[in-house]
Amino acid sequence: MMFIQFNDDWALTSDEHCWKIQKYSKPTDKCPDGLWVSKYYCTEFKSVVRRLARLSIRLNNATTMDELVKHAETVHGKLSRLLDYEKESDVL
Repeated sequence: MMFIQFNDDWALTSDEHCWKIQKYSKPTDKCPDGLWVSKYYCTEFKSVVRRLARLSIRLNNATTMDELVKHAETVHGKLSRLLDYEKESDVL
C-alpha cells in the first residue's frame, strides 16, 4: 500500500483496488496517535489527484483572494507533476 502525506490533514493512499484520499483524525483518548481515515475513493489516478487538489483549495483558510490564489498555485505546483507523469505513462 502506498501512503503519501500531502499536508497535515490529507494523504493519498492506494491498495490493489483503488486510490484513496485519507483525512487525519486528531488524537483522542481511544487513539492517542491519531488516525488516518479514508474519505474518498477513486478508480482513476487523475480523478484522485484532481479531487485532492479541489479539497485542499476548497477547505483552505484563506481570508483574501490573494491568499487563495497563492494557495491554489502551491497546490497546482505540487500536484501538476503527478498529472504530467500520468499523461506520459500508461502505467497509471
